[in-house]
Amino acid sequence: HGGLLDVLHRAADEPAPAPAAEASEAELKYARSGMTEAAQGLSAARLARRMGEHRDFLEPDLRLGELAERIGSTPHWLSQYLNDALGMSFFDYVNGLRAQEVQHLMRTPEHAGSTLLDLAHAAGFASKSTFNSAFKKTTGLAPSAWRKLRAEASEPIG
Repeated sequence: HGGLLDVLHRAADEPAPAPAAEASEAELKYARSGMTEAAQGLSAARLARRMGEHRDFLEPDLRLGELAERIGSTPHWLSQYLNDALGMSFFDYVNGLRAQEVQHLMRTPEHAGSTLLDLAHAAGFASKSTFNSAFKKTTGLAPSAWRKLRAEASEPIG
């Protein structure tokens, strides 16, 4: 269902941007990490493949260290990749994928009668407040507003 996974696949295929004249705060933070463009590309490819095939984001207690180990990376390098290449924290990344999963579930007929909280839990969210804020950050709308707009757009004409 695209979204962040599409971004990851594109990031794995694209060369890293040319360095800016002035070092950003993130660049300074990771200046001695040793992560090369090739390592960053490998991290992107492994992360995209892992999330696409295993969908680890569905685990409510997923941690940075666990995911890094699963893709053959270190927590530091995975965090650096997410911050530098995607401009987001680990939690924003995982919760963004979860919010996209809730959107996908809302579109499926078998989940038409499910509550938003049931969908949130199915997508890996452990709390309603985290779900609501992550969903709004990802889509720009509260979950109930998104569902209502989706339902109105799906109604037959006439």
